[in-house]
Formats: sequence, structure tokens, C-alpha cells
Amino acid sequence: MNRRSKIILWLIICLNLIISPKVWSTSISVADAIKKFDYNNGYENKKIRILAINSYHEGLQWTDDIMDGIKSVLDGDEEFHIEYLDTKRINDEKYYEKIYELFKYKFQNSNFDVIIVSDYDALNFMMRYGDDLFGNIPVVFCGVNGTRDILDELRPNMTGVVENLDIMETLDLAFDLHPKTKKVLVVSDENSAGRLNKEEVKLVEEKYDYIGFEVTEDMCIDSILDTASKMSKDDIIFMLSFTKDKKGNVYGFQEVSNLLDEVSDTPIYGTWDFSLGHGIVGGKLASGFYQGKNAGILARRIVSGERPEDIPAINASPNKYMFDYEELNEFNIDIEKLPKNSIIINRPYSFYEENKIIINITIAFIVSLILIILLLLTNIRDRRIAQREVDSVNKHLEELVLERTKELEDTNKELKTTLETLKMTQNQLIESEKMAALGNLVGGVAHEINTPVGIGVTAITHLDIRTKEMLKLLETGKLKKSDLDKYLQDNKGSAKLVLNNLNRAARLINSFKQVAVDQSNKEYRKVNIKKYTKDIILSLRPELKKTNIKVELNAPKDLEVKMNPGNYSQVITNLVINSIRHGYKKGEYGKIAIDIEEKEDKIIITHTDYGKGISKDIIKKIFDPFFTTARNQGGTGLGLNIIYNIVVQKMKGTIRCESELGEYTKFIVELR
Repeated sequence: MNRRSKIILWLIICLNLIISPKVWSTSISVADAIKKFDYNNGYENKKIRILAINSYHEGLQWTDDIMDGIKSVLDGDEEFHIEYLDTKRINDEKYYEKIYELFKYKFQNSNFDVIIVSDYDALNFMMRYGDDLFGNIPVVFCGVNGTRDILDELRPNMTGVVENLDIMETLDLAFDLHPKTKKVLVVSDENSAGRLNKEEVKLVEEKYDYIGFEVTEDMCIDSILDTASKMSKDDIIFMLSFTKDKKGNVYGFQEVSNLLDEVSDTPIYGTWDFSLGHGIVGGKLASGFYQGKNAGILARRIVSGERPEDIPAINASPNKYMFDYEELNEFNIDIEKLPKNSIIINRPYSFYEENKIIINITIAFIVSLILIILLLLTNIRDRRIAQREVDSVNKHLEELVLERTKELEDTNKELKTTLETLKMTQNQLIESEKMAALGNLVGGVAHEINTPVGIGVTAITHLDIRTKEMLKLLETGKLKKSDLDKYLQDNKGSAKLVLNNLNRAARLINSFKQVAVDQSNKEYRKVNIKKYTKDIILSLRPELKKTNIKVELNAPKDLEVKMNPGNYSQVITNLVINSIRHGYKKGEYGKIAIDIEEKEDKIIITHTDYGKGISKDIIKKIFDPFFTTARNQGGTGLGLNIIYNIVVQKMKGTIRCESELGEYTKFIVELR
């Protein structure tokens, strides 16, 4: 591409950026004009006249939302007339006759293109008086329960949007989010809608026959609030429709849900979206706005020329899963467990979520730069270190060899001293019945110690020979850099091999000494057993992170026990490590449960893993010293014996083991 072509291309892009908003705006205006023409059946100059008759009163959130939904699909220049029957406050035959007389006088000279009615009472009024008042004017209804018999008697000039409450779906989800639910308080009044909704609740009650359902039939608001205040967090309050109580007092929907939320710590679920933000967690909620919006769309179709009898009623109620973030957070409900595309209100603003792509790209770019810089710095550092090592290796070679040799000699002396100590403590261990098996296993202990010691001696011998060879080359001036490098590698490998095996022997000896020698520390203090156990589990996180095993703790949060914390810590630590190493295969998913309770002046600690289990012939020996089924994997058989001695001798308690092969292994510790 030549320079002229590039200039032309940039000019086109710039012009497109400048002109695009104007073109887009013009396109939208044209589209709106075509859409408006279609909706009005081509009569652009005709004023559309719409009458809306609402069952309830203005200011009721449900009714106001329906009107907002209707208006959202209208142009705003219609002749729009609104009436409210106010049947929440008064609803008898004489009242409807008065309304009929008022409308007959009021609309005797009116001519509407379409009538929109909201909720059952307004539709029922039109079924009885509509022909006489308005003739055959098309009627669009919304907010009418799908179980109403009146829907089977609709006239040809009627269509609309059915309102079906998703009671089953909401309660199914509530029970899934609260699996411990034992009781449900259903808040509902005795109006026509409430009676129908309670019929659907009965179907849910039959499905969940193990859960108790209590319905607020014929109750005053004070009794309902008193009942709600006595419920626990493991119960559920289900808010249906409550606008008038036993005494005839009228309440707003939000008012009742707010009152319930104030007196109760129980999660509240509902059926209508106007209660959201007023104390309910949420549910699959009926929305007045979407009811009205769909009704408005049907009205536009009729005004555009379609006949009502050719437009089937919308039976799928446009309900949506909606939740309040603050309530979800209060009851520790994981948002990931909610249905996909759920609407969540009151969620805190997240700068990251709003700018996720930009932030992730920026972080990736910065990380890449840091990695490049670190790579360059590491390369420079390695080169400098290598240069210094080459310059100083000849000077410190003999000193390094002598230092390593002295360390190995000191370690060997310590091992010999420890072996003598082991022989002296053997007789003390045999005095305990549980430690009688030690006499037969001294050879096994010696083998465990001699193996790493033998490897260490072999490595030292090899290192000594190689050192003499290097000194000879150094004295004759024949020492090459390749000889030096090979010697250093041998030296490094031999030293690592010796130190690893000596450390292994030292660990074995220390564990054995822990069994044999009674600890002298007798310091006791009061500890919060739940908090202290959590701290112990936290200290084991490096071990647990290497596995797929989780630890669960169940203990009273206020229980304090006077004990030696060091002894208790060692018992819990060894039990967990024992389950990790012997209860599960490597990489296997599993769980360890630690349950602590106070019962009859005893502290009972139950440690359970759900892994391989232990066969009955082995379970009798598990507390014996040096008994292990994993000796070829580095096991010493001292872990459970140490636990036994601490519990029985130092903590003056008891410990026993129960197990089912392939099911679980359980250790029960009782302390007084």
C-alpha cells in the first residue's frame, strides 16, 4: 500500500468516526417512524384512545409497575385514561353496582380504541358490565391468575397476559439453598388471590411431606409477626399476598415484608418483585412491569389492525429469578448456586467487574515485563555468581572438604550416643503393656537407623577417595577445570545424600525418644478449644495443600478447657497427619471431620476420616510402638503410639479406634 492509499484510508476512518453518530441517529429516527406507522395501522394523524382499568389503588407497587410497563411500549402521545377500582379496600356486590353506575354516566359519550384491565377484579367487572358500558371494544387483560375459571369464559374481543406464580419453582430453589429447612411459614390473607395461591402451596406441601407448613389463615398482623419472631434461621418464611388482616386493616406489600424482616432472623422468599429490597431474599418473582409491558404490546397489535380473537393469550407468565444481594450476603448464600441470568439488586459496585478486560490485559502486560526483567536480572546474577565461584573454588576446596567431613563425624558420634540411649530406655518401655511389642522390634529400629547410616558411610568413603585424587592432581599441577567441576558435582551429590539420610535417621531417633522419654513440661492453662483447634489445623495447611483432603471442625465456640496445649496440639497434629498418609491414596479426594463436644463432665474429641478404613485384625495393634503397614514407604509406626502415650499418660484420658474397611476410620478421645 503506497503513502497516498494510507492517507485515504485514514481519512475514511476519521470521517466514519465523525459521521457515524449522526447516521445512526437518523437511522433510529426512521426506524421509529416506520414502527409507529405499523403500530397505528398507517393512521399517523389518528389519536389513539386507551382506557386502563386497574383492580387496585394508585400507589400500590404492583399496580404502579403494571402502568409503567404499559407506558414503556407506548409512544406517549396517546389519549390515556386511567381508572382504579380500589378493591383491596372495598370489594362487595353493592360497590360494583355503584362503579357500574358511575362508569355508565362517566363514559356515555366516550369511544376508546382498546381497554386494558389489570388483575382479576377488573377483568371480572368487564365480563359482567363491559358489553353494556363499552360495547365490543377490544379488551386486553394482565395480572390474572391462570387458574381462574374466568379465563375459560373469555369473549372473542378479549386477550391478554396470564399471571402464574411460580410457587413450586421458588420453594424448590429455597429448599435447595437451605437444605436444613424443617418449617415454612406461609404468609397469606383470605382474599380471592390468596385462596387460589394457597391451593398451589398444598401441592408443594405434598411434595415435601417431611417439612412442616403453617399458613396464616384468618390471622391479625400481630399474631403473624409473633409467629415469625419465634422462627429460626433454619426455617423459611414464604410471602404470598397479604394486604388485609383479620381485623380489616389494609397493608402495603412492602410494609408487611419489612415488618417480617424486622422481627425475624429467618430468610424470607416471595412471589412478587415489589417485595424485593424490602426484606425478602428473592425467588422466581412475578413482575408487574413485565405483565404491563406485554399487555401494552398486545394493545399496540390490536390498534395496528389485528383482531383480539386472532391473538392467543400469553399463558407463559413473564416471571424472572430476582434476588437481593444484601439478603444473600446475610444468609451466606453462594451466588454461584443461583439460576443462570438471575437479576440481583443492591450488588456493590465492582470496578474490576466493570473494567475486567482492560484490567486483565494491563496486568498481563505488566507481568510479562516483570518476568522479562527478572529473567535478565537472574541471568546477570548467575553469571556473576559463577565467576566468583570459579575464582574462589581452589582456595576453599580443602577447607570445604574438611568442614563437611567434620560435620559427618559429629553426626556419627551423636548417632552412636543415641543408640546407647535407646538401649537404656528399652526396659522402661517394656513396663507398659502397650509397649511390650518394642522388644521384638528393636532389630527393626536398628535396621531403620543402620540403613541411612550405612548409606552415609558409603558416601563419605567415596568422597574421601575422590578428595585424595583431587589433592594429588592439585599437587602435580594436573588439575583441570573439568576435573574440578566433576568433583564438585560428586561432592554436592554425596553431601546431599549423606545429609538427607542422616536427617532421616535423626527424625526416627527423635520420634522414638518422644515415645520413650516422658515430657517434663507440666504447664496448664485455659484455652478456647475451638479457636485453638482451628489454629492447629491452620498450621497444617502446608501439608494439606499437597493433598485433596479437607478438614471440617465442629465444636462449641465458647467451650474453654484447662489443659497442656502442647500435648493437645501434638495429638490433633498426629491424628491429621496419620489420616493424610494412611487414610487416603495419593491425590484422592477426601474429608477429615473433627467433632468436639462436652458431655457429662467429659470432653469428647472424635476424629473421623472417610478413607480406606482399617481391617479388624490390624486395628488391635495400631497403638503398638513401631507397628506400621507402610514401612517400605518410610513409615516408622510411632505416630499413633505417641498419641496413645500422650492421651493416657499425660492427659489422663482414653483413646479408642473404630473402623469399617473401605468406609471410615474414627478415633474417639475422652478427657476429664
